[in-house]
Amino acid sequence: LVDGKFTSLAELGFDWISMDDGWQECNCSVRQDLNASKPPCPNLCFGGHCTFHGKDGKPMIRKDRFPDMKLLVNQGHELGLKVGSYLNTCICMEAGKSPTHYEQDVQWMQDNGFDEVKVDACGNAHNLTLWAELFNKTGKPIR
Repeated sequence: LVDGKFTSLAELGFDWISMDDGWQECNCSVRQDLNASKPPCPNLCFGGHCTFHGKDGKPMIRKDRFPDMKLLVNQGHELGLKVGSYLNTCICMEAGKSPTHYEQDVQWMQDNGFDEVKVDACGNAHNLTLWAELFNKTGKPIR
C-alpha cells in the first residue's frame, strides 16, 4: 500500500524481474536438485559429467516448473517488466572438463526474448568478453 492505494512494485519503478537457479534440467541428480530417476552426478560435477545442455548444445528446461519459457517472458513483458535469466548456473554446474555453450546460450536467450543475463563463476563459461561479443552481435540490448 502506498498512501492507502494498492500499488505494484512496477508502479514504483521496479520493472526488472530475473530468474536464478532452478529452471534448468540437469542430466544427472545433483545435491541441490536430487532426482532418483537420474544417475548421481559424481565429484560434485567437477569431472565434466554434469550439464544442463542437450546434445544439440541448447539449454534443457525443467518443463515441470517452466512449461513454456517464451510464454513466461512474454507475460512479463505484457506486465511492463523486463525479464532476465541466469546462465553458467550452479545447480547443474558445468565445471572442469565440461564443454562450454556460449553461442547456444545466447541464441536461447534471444529466442525466448530475455532482456537481462546473469553470469557468475559457478560453471566454466567465464569468458565475459566472448559473452559480450555474442550478445552485442544480436543487436538486442541486454543488461
